[in-house]
Amino acid sequence: MKKNHYIIVLYDGVCLFCEGWVNFVLNNKIDLLNVQFIPLQKIKVKEALISDSKKEVSKDTIIVIDEFGYYTQSDASLKVMTYLVAPYNFLAKISLLIPLRFRDYVYNFVGKHRYKIWGKKELCMVPTGSTKDFFPKAHKEISPKLQEIFNKHFLMEIE
Repeated sequence: MKKNHYIIVLYDGVCLFCEGWVNFVLNNKIDLLNVQFIPLQKIKVKEALISDSKKEVSKDTIIVIDEFGYYTQSDASLKVMTYLVAPYNFLAKISLLIPLRFRDYVYNFVGKHRYKIWGKKELCMVPTGSTKDFFPKAHKEISPKLQEIFNKHFLMEIE
């Protein structure tokens, strides 16, 4: 029996590359993936996460939360991609075999230059139509299965 997967993706909401990646995930996710996206600009990272993390945790990295904990940088983006349709899920699983140091080097290089290459906007994307359910606007809209993990590490700034 297949199980539903629940993840929250915290991403840079003003980055056009990141917005494109979010749309790519929404267009290619498997039906068993229950995903919610929250722009990093709308949350506050608690000190507990920063001190727990073995990696840099900032507004410059994607953070993925699932029922097992959280992931950052290349681990985070590849974790999400393992839940996409073929061939993307296969490519993500193969990419996870690449040493972490090299993956994060490439991730950080792209992250450092993303605004110069793809651009930046002033405000986060405002989801409409069928996509708005994937973007919680308030803490109570976060998946109940993930609220405990979210609450441990993050505070959502309500609009």
